Amino acid sequence: MRYLFCILLLSIVVGCNKKNIEIWQGEHYVYFTEEEDKFYGNEITSCDSINISFFFYKNDVIQYPLEVALTGQLLSEDTPFKVVADKGKTTLPESLYELPDFFYFRKGLIKDTIYVTLKNDSILKDKRYDLKLDIVEQGKILTHNGKNASRLLLISDIVEKPFWWVENPVEWYYLGEFSRKKYELFMEVTGAEALNLDDLSEARLLTLEFQHWLDKQNPKILEDNGNEMKTEIIG
Repeated sequence: MRYLFCILLLSIVVGCNKKNIEIWQGEHYVYFTEEEDKFYGNEITSCDSINISFFFYKNDVIQYPLEVALTGQLLSEDTPFKVVADKGKTTLPESLYELPDFFYFRKGLIKDTIYVTLKNDSILKDKRYDLKLDIVEQGKILTHNGKNASRLLLISDIVEKPFWWVENPVEWYYLGEFSRKKYELFMEVTGAEALNLDDLSEARLLTLEFQHWLDKQNPKILEDNGNEMKTEIIG
């Protein structure tokens, strides 16, 4: 009986070892990870599409980061993989983006980051343009079918009222009515991209800093409708 138990236990151990060998010596797949955060004010609209507005950048050429991940055995050397623009679903002019012939997934990593070159242009102030990126098979690197093989970048120089400005306290007691011009100047003067309504003392100080700057301007800063730019802060 003890002999049979040992044989059974040995079979289970050998079977598990074989299974582990199959997993860790399998093929290499690279895919885009899920986007969960905001980057420089850019809204994540879904797991596979990202709004990117040049409004939030000081430079007209940016290196936009995208995280990728690996399944399979860790790579023993930096390994090239290929990301291409889907020309059938990309509306962004080719002159406004650059992709290298190859990216490299670095050895020993489970996750890595690639950078796509994006360029600003006057046409981006009027509408959003799509840049659909696909990871395609290259050498020993394969790609998963489905959404994780693609990432859709929605490129513009447009700014809409951000979600935090929609809150009534911001319009009633702090920055007042939204405009692109006001938002741009607020960021330039204060160095802040948003008001944190969880810290109202900081929100007040930032708004006061902006209002004091507006008060010192001669001639006064005007909105596009001709009215003097102002906030709703008291103090």
